[in-house]
Amino acid sequence: MANGELTAAGTWAARGLVVLGGAFVTVFMVWMCARAWSAVGTGMGIGSERGRFVATACEVESGGKGGPLTACTGTFTSNDGRTVVSGRLAAAGADSMAPGDSFDTRCGTTGGTCERAGALDVAALVAGALVPTVVTPILPVATWSLARHVHSGPAR
Repeated sequence: MANGELTAAGTWAARGLVVLGGAFVTVFMVWMCARAWSAVGTGMGIGSERGRFVATACEVESGGKGGPLTACTGTFTSNDGRTVVSGRLAAAGADSMAPGDSFDTRCGTTGGTCERAGALDVAALVAGALVPTVVTPILPVATWSLARHVHSGPAR
């Protein structure tokens, strides 16, 4: 066996690792797609309700390159008064929200993630959701192609 060659068992083990890694990345991207399209649905009013969010506790978080982010937990009450859930609302800026503030919001009825009503640009959300949606189906094909090129002989 020359340098760089794998045994038959080593070849299958390497292929298995490639497939396992590809499967992990694919599952992660499917999760990212679900989150992105959930945000689009909330922005369009699908699976969410409009109402008032009253902040009870706020903290400043790192927003990455976009600067600081204020995230508040609080209570969301739908406009018709039927839905009351605990939720979370985030906004750009270190002093953009404080406990006791009230906002007109749209809040998911299951997850409790709220967005300021009218503040969403649905077109931008759709564009952001399309990126992982386009990339995700490519991952299994790329993984299969990479796994096929793991072989036991010298480079071809």
